[in-house]
Amino acid sequence: KDLKLSIKLHKQYPRHVIGFDTAYYEEDGYSTLYYLTQHLSQQENGYQTIPLYLHTGETSWPDDLMTSSFEDNPVPTLENTYESILLNSRRIGHGKGFIKKPYLLQKLKERRIAVEICLTSNQILGMEPDLRNHYGQIMYKMGIPIVLSPDDPGTFGYDSHTIDWYSAFMSWGLNLGDLKQLALNSLTYSGMTRDERETAINKKWLPSWDLYIKNTA
Repeated sequence: KDLKLSIKLHKQYPRHVIGFDTAYYEEDGYSTLYYLTQHLSQQENGYQTIPLYLHTGETSWPDDLMTSSFEDNPVPTLENTYESILLNSRRIGHGKGFIKKPYLLQKLKERRIAVEICLTSNQILGMEPDLRNHYGQIMYKMGIPIVLSPDDPGTFGYDSHTIDWYSAFMSWGLNLGDLKQLALNSLTYSGMTRDERETAINKKWLPSWDLYIKNTA
C-alpha cells in the first residue's frame, strides 16, 4: 500500500515525492526479497516507476547468525544487499553488510550506486565504536560513491550535520580535495533532476567553492 501510494504521489508531485525509501530494523524484519513481487508488479516496461532508496545492511551481525524470525520469509535480511542492487536502488542507506561481499562492492562501484554513510549514528549505536576503522572509508578508497548523512539527528539530540563531516575529516585523514569530492557526491547522487543537478553544481556550488578557495588561499 505504501509503495502504491508513493508511486501515485510521485506521478502527481514529482518534485516533492522523489522516491520510495525503506527503513526498518532489519534484524527483526522481513527481507527485501519478501516484497520483491510487489516491487516488480509496479514496474512499467521493465523500469521502476519510482526511484528507490533502500535501507540495506545496517547490521554488525555475522551472516550465520542473521537468520529470519518468520516462517514465511526464510531469507536472512543481510541478503537485502543483493536485492537492493537487482532492484536498481539509486542510493543505499548504511550498507555495512556490503563490506562482507567483495563482488557486490564491485557492483556498487560499477553501477555508481551511492552509499549513505552515517558516522555519528553508527558510533552512538555501537556499530562502529572507532571511526578510524569505519567501513565507509574503505568504500571511498575503492571508488564507491559515498555521501555523508546525519541519519537521525533529532533522535540523537543534535541539529547539525557538521559533526559527521568533522568526524570523517579527523578520523579518516581526509584532505581538502576529499572534502570537495564528498560535497559534490551529495549533489551528484541526490534526488534532483538532471537540470536541477547541473544548476546546483555548476552555477551555485562550484562558484561558491572557488570563491572560498580564493578568499582562504
